[in-house]
This record gives sequence, structure tokens and C-alpha cells, in this order.
Amino acid sequence: MSGRRAHLVWGGLIGAGLIMIALGFGGWFGANFLSIKLTPILEESGNAGHDHILVYLTRMQAVNMVVMGVGVFSLLAGIVEEIRHKDS
Repeated sequence: MSGRRAHLVWGGLIGAGLIMIALGFGGWFGANFLSIKLTPILEESGNAGHDHILVYLTRMQAVNMVVMGVGVFSLLAGIVEEIRHKDS
């Protein structure tokens, strides 16, 4: 792979990693916020289906944690390859 093309690929990997981390954190924070705010409201209203909503929010948090993990891996892989490419 040519030097310019490799730089573009690894730079894209770094950028994708940063975006995935930001989106994952935003989604996790939003689901966590909704879970904290909705729990007392749903329990007070006596809604029988409130457990389903809280389980869904917990699953959303888990998915967003996975997205952040993939973003961190992508970011680190891009940085390591960019450093290796500069050294060669």
C-alpha cells in the first residue's frame, strides 16, 4: 500500500474510532439518564410494564458500551499502525 493511501486508511480508522466512542458515550449517558429518571415515575404510577422499559434501557446501555469498546479498539489500532507506518 502506498504511503499516502496507508495514511488515509489509518487516519480513517482513528476518526471512526473517535466517532464511535463519542456516539457510544452519548447513547450510554442518555439511556442511563432515562433509567434513573423513569424508575421512580414508573414505580409510582404502578405501571405493570415498567420492568420491560428498564430492561430495554439496560440493554441499550450494554450495546453502547460495546460500541465504545469497538471504538477504543479501532482508535488504538489506527494509532499503532500510524506510528508503525511512520517508523518504516
